[in-house]
Amino acid sequence: MKTKLIKLKDEEILNYYTKFVVLDFPNNETYSANSISNYIKSKSVNMYLFVANKTVIGWALLLLDKQNMLASLEYLAIFKEFRNLGYGSKFLNDLKNKYKNYNAIYCDVEAVETENKEIKQKRQNFYLNNGMIKTNLETMCWQQHYNYFYMPIKKIKITSDEIFASRMVIYKINYTDKKLKENFFRLK
Repeated sequence: MKTKLIKLKDEEILNYYTKFVVLDFPNNETYSANSISNYIKSKSVNMYLFVANKTVIGWALLLLDKQNMLASLEYLAIFKEFRNLGYGSKFLNDLKNKYKNYNAIYCDVEAVETENKEIKQKRQNFYLNNGMIKTNLETMCWQQHYNYFYMPIKKIKITSDEIFASRMVIYKINYTDKKLKENFFRLK
């Protein structure tokens, strides 16, 4: 099946984001519309639709740390009726090709030891099975425990410190130092 990525224009991102995020992510894992607007204004966000045979089957949103050439994969979703058919893997590989000039793509995934262990383990396994490397970085982010994974592109090894610093660059677009200190910190 022929697939392609369609990059949304800045003026389209907020509309698609608010339409799609409620389908696949719990409210405590989503950004507010205001936060997404701030990322759009700062030119640090890209959103893609994943299309197969002219049908949108998923989407992804990435936040860009252009200073360190790291892309944070914030959301990757394949719509329910298209899951478990290999599209997620294809989509992730297409994103890697799209960001070939970046050092890496990284993401955070809820820690397995918290509630809904089976779903969280499945998410982590997806990234591991698709070439991502689990780091030892763990954070508490707005009362959620996260583990971090990265896919090397131009740079083979990305340290936990580099990923944490990148998160700070990205989060400072929306949050004050005080707010970050209260709500985002390293566990490891």
